This record gives sequence, structure tokens and C-alpha cells, in this order.
Amino acid sequence: MKKIPYFLKIFAVSASILVLFSLIFSITTFQFIKKHHLRTVSTELERLGFLIGEIILPPGTKEFPPDIDSRVKNLGKKLGVRITVILPDGMVIADSQHNPATMDNHSHRPEIRAAYSGKIGVKIRYSRTIKADMLYVAIPLRREGKLIGVVRVSVFLSTLKSVLTGLKRDIALVNLALLLLLLGISLLWSRKLTSSVKILKETAHKISQGDLKARAFLKTGDELEDLSREFNSMAQHLEALLNDYKKEISQLQAILSSMAEPLALIDKSGKLLRINPAMEELLGKRAWGKYYWEVFLSEKLVEFTKKALKAGKAAGEVSFKGRWYIASASSIPEAEETVIVLHDVTQMKELERIKREFVINASHEFKTPLTAIKGFVEALMDEEAAHREYLQIIKRNTERLIKITESLMLLGELEAIEEIERERVNLKRLGENLLEIFRPEFFRKGLKLEFDAEDIEVEGDAFLLEQVLINLLDNALKYTDSGEVRVRIYSQGNWAIIEVSDTGIGIPEEHVHRIFERFYVVDRSRSRARGGTGLGLSIVKHIVLNHNGKIEVKSRQGEGSTFKIFLPLLN
Repeated sequence: MKKIPYFLKIFAVSASILVLFSLIFSITTFQFIKKHHLRTVSTELERLGFLIGEIILPPGTKEFPPDIDSRVKNLGKKLGVRITVILPDGMVIADSQHNPATMDNHSHRPEIRAAYSGKIGVKIRYSRTIKADMLYVAIPLRREGKLIGVVRVSVFLSTLKSVLTGLKRDIALVNLALLLLLLGISLLWSRKLTSSVKILKETAHKISQGDLKARAFLKTGDELEDLSREFNSMAQHLEALLNDYKKEISQLQAILSSMAEPLALIDKSGKLLRINPAMEELLGKRAWGKYYWEVFLSEKLVEFTKKALKAGKAAGEVSFKGRWYIASASSIPEAEETVIVLHDVTQMKELERIKREFVINASHEFKTPLTAIKGFVEALMDEEAAHREYLQIIKRNTERLIKITESLMLLGELEAIEEIERERVNLKRLGENLLEIFRPEFFRKGLKLEFDAEDIEVEGDAFLLEQVLINLLDNALKYTDSGEVRVRIYSQGNWAIIEVSDTGIGIPEEHVHRIFERFYVVDRSRSRARGGTGLGLSIVKHIVLNHNGKIEVKSRQGEGSTFKIFLPLLN
């Protein structure tokens, strides 16, 4: 659709108003002058009628003269008007243009009836006698208060129309000249107004094209001048903002270029909007503008990105092109975009793998000689009664070393597991079986063992879940000298909860946050005396995390401890 220039719109509106005003003015002026002219002619005819009445019926006479018709005809020729004399009964006795004997009774004519009532009768109407439109003025003639007759003076409207036609033409010419003058002024005003708007438009266009130094200077002395000042102020402010933005972009690009970690900016549809050189090197230069599932050739990384775009924030470990990364994601809500950063932990993972293999291999190597030592110590204890006490110490420490070795082997295996083997596990049945094994030990120590369980199931590895409960019960047995140990299994929301609480020695508050570290013990002398290795709770934590669960502990020194294991319920 073709755009209409602003200048033409303004001029068209002003021209329309002027033309409309000119038409209204012309019509109003003509009607006013027409009415005034008719009123003037009527007044002149009225005066002429009074004069004619004085001539045909002089003062002191009460009757019309016999030659009234001839007198009226002479007066009509001289004055150039039609004169008619009518008696009170409506009979015409004289007419300047026709034979009164042939004329109808005029008593019912409106101007005559008005004269009969004592008024000046004025009427414009069609005359059937002379077949033309006429202006009639009827004047009553009275003598000594008695109506003698009526003198009616009339003129042809055609005469008046010719005058009015000329008048109309003159008014139209004057109006046309005035209209042309006003249209010229309107044209100049429209051009001046739109030239200011055009300057603002051209300046705005320059700014939109990147020329932020463009300015509009107007000296109109009105709101447009104020607008130009505000416009220039806005452009200056915009220029300052853009310079700050460019500076920030340069800083951001420098930061991104110097980052060793691959980084990608992804919009809500999954398209890569920006990647830094490290990510470009990882994905290739053609990754720009593509969707993440097209270039992230790793199922784990694709799943992580999908989760991050949905949740807005995420962190996790992913593998990509033979390397391991810690992926972190954070959202930019205003732009509906997400930033993903990959931290390369391949070397760390490799060190962990070497350490884990070393621990497992070393544990295997330790286990064989330790088992042999234990066997020979037991044999010596049977034969050498004199050294039984020393042999007992050797045996106890050997057993502790074997237990530590087995725990290290189990920890190494747990860390090596990427995905556990899952099956349906009934936690109540699992607890009942284990408590039957532990119950004699609790009985020998004089401790009360309570068990309260709901019949609920989870998905996981039954052997590993047994290890969790074994370690927790073993700790409760070791560190509780009197009172009771209580095991509860119940559901809460989407979680199955295993709760083991005791009335033992408890854990000092400053140590609670470290008890899941390897080899960390609160009191080493007491732990050694009770056979603790400092690895049990670390094993528990690893198993729980492998089952997508979590663990909580509440403890107060001298009052006991409560461990809560949260496992996802089986749907």
C-alpha cells in the first residue's frame, strides 16, 4: 500500500476545512444579502404603496374617482411596478397591467387578508393572472378610521433574481479569490510544518542507520522545537549507552576469548547464539546458529542441556569426545537464554581412576598376606599359651587391617560403578533379615532393639542397601553403651526413609559435617578400641548417592544420633 506523505495529509485536511468554510460562508452570505434585499425592496414597495394611496385617494376624499383604472395604469407605467386597487369586498377596481373586470375576487389572497386586518401584507407567490412569480405588498387605505380599500404594489421576481444572480456571482468570485489566498497560505504553512517533521524523520533515519551523532536543530518557537531538543537529548543518551554497551561487549568478548572452559549461549528454542573460541574448537566453527542436539554429539550432554533449558539451572558430569567435563548452566530470564560452561576434569578423573585402581590393587595385595598372618597367629595362639596376650593384640590389629582393606576394596568398587544394577527391593523384608542377625549382639550388650517398618519397595541393589543398614547398625552397636537402638522404615512424599536412631555417645556438633569423609573418626583412640575403620559412613554415603538418594544426620554429644536415609519410592 502506497504511503501518503504527511505534507499532503495536513494540506488536504486544511484545504477541506477551507473549502467547506468557503461554501458555508458563500451560502450564508448570499442568503443574508438575499433576505436583506427582499426586505429593502419590500420596504420601498411599502413606501411606494402609501404614496400611490395618497395620489389615487387624496386626503379628505372618501371614494375612489371614476377614472381610477386609467390613473393606476398611468402611474404603473411611470413607476415601473404593477399596481392593483381592491375594494373591501375583494373586487378589483383598477390594475395597471390588466382589465379589472376580468380579474377574480381577491379577498382570499393572503396579502389582501393581512391588509384587511390593518397590517401591511407582504407575500411572494405565483400570479395566475400574469403567469409569473411576484413580490406583493398590500397597504390598507383608511379614511376616518374606515377601510376604503387596499392598494397592492408588486414587482416581478425575475427582476429581483437577475440582481441576485449577479450578486451571487460577485460573492462567488470574492470567495474564490479569498479561498485561493487561504489555500496558498495553508500550502506554505503545511510545507513549513512538515519540513520540521521531515528534519526529525531524516535525523531519526540517520540514527537508525548507526549515525548516533546526527542531531535535529529547529527554531520554530513551538512544541516542535521542544521536541527537537528532547530528540537530541535522547540521541545523545543513546550514543552514550551504545558506547557503554560496545565497551561491555568488548570486555565480554575478551573474557570469553581468554576462557579456557568451553562456553555456549543457547536460546529457548535450543539454538546456539554464541560460543567462545574454546567451545568453537570443541564443536567446530560451523556450530554457530545450529541446535544443540545437532552439535553436542554426546547423549549425556544433550540430556543435560535439555534439563538445563527446562529448569534454568543445572550442574552435572558429562562425557564428550573422550573427555570428562563438569557442566554448569544458569539462565538469563530477561532474554530467555541459558549459558552452559564445561569445566574439563579429564585429568582429575584420570587421577581418581589411578588412585581407585591403586587402592583396589593395594587392598588385594594386602588382603592375602594379612589373611596368612591371621592364620599363623591363630595357630600360634593354640600352641604358645605364654604369648597369647601378644598374639591376641596381633590378631585384633590384623583383623582391623583386613576390615579396612575390605572396606577400601568396596569403596573402590562403588566409585567405579557408573550405573548400579536395579531390582525391586522390599525394605521391610531386608530390615527383618538383618535384624535377626544383629539381635544376639544387641542382646549380649544389654541393648534394646526396636523395629517398626511399613511394607514399601524401592528400586536398587539389595546387596548394597544391606551394606547401608549393616554399617548403620554396626555403628549404633559400637557407640551405644546403654539404652536402645530404633530402626524405622516409612514413606514420606516421594521418598522411602530408613531411620536408625540410638541413645549412644553422640557426635560433637563441630564434627557432624565431616563424619562422611574417609578415615575420619571423632575419637581415634575410642574408635580403634571399638574396631572402627573410619570408612563405614563413607561407604554408606556412596551407596545412597548411587541410588539417587540423600542422607541426613542429627546428633548431640551424650544424647545419641539419628541417621535418615532417603531413597526414591518405587512408582
